[in-house]
Amino acid sequence: MEKKHINPDSKSLRIVLICMCAILAVMMYIKNRHQNQYKEIAKLPFYNISVSNVEDGTYHGKTYTSFQHIQLDVSVKDHKITKIDIIENEGSYGQKVAPIIDEMILQNQSVVTAIKGDEIASILFIICVDDALKNGDPTFVAPVTNDSSNIIDTKSGLMPKIN
Repeated sequence: MEKKHINPDSKSLRIVLICMCAILAVMMYIKNRHQNQYKEIAKLPFYNISVSNVEDGTYHGKTYTSFQHIQLDVSVKDHKITKIDIIENEGSYGQKVAPIIDEMILQNQSVVTAIKGDEIASILFIICVDDALKNGDPTFVAPVTNDSSNIIDTKSGLMPKIN
């Protein structure tokens, strides 16, 4: 049996190499895009408001990034989150976010475990609920530094910190 040798000038080899380069370029683009999105999220204000300080009422929160717009109404009664209504959820993330909203109500806090596979939307919804809760906290005073880097691992830029 005769061995076949690959001709380095063959058309099929060039096509395979071009496809491999294209796939590698797409993978690098996606990784870079996610890192940039985490960096943008890390600059958003985050206060970690305690529901025990929030008065009864419904409070509006909003979080806007270059890739996602979120607006929520958060209802609080007797220092408990009773309802979270999604007013706006425009962008490329957040279609699987219902479990995180349920978890926030169940745990009565804005910071909950991120949804695996939808970490970016999870963080944005956490920040948005926190923004709404601050509107109902009469003791709230914005600190000098108020970014969300305390819930995001900005070194790797890829995974949220889970408290």
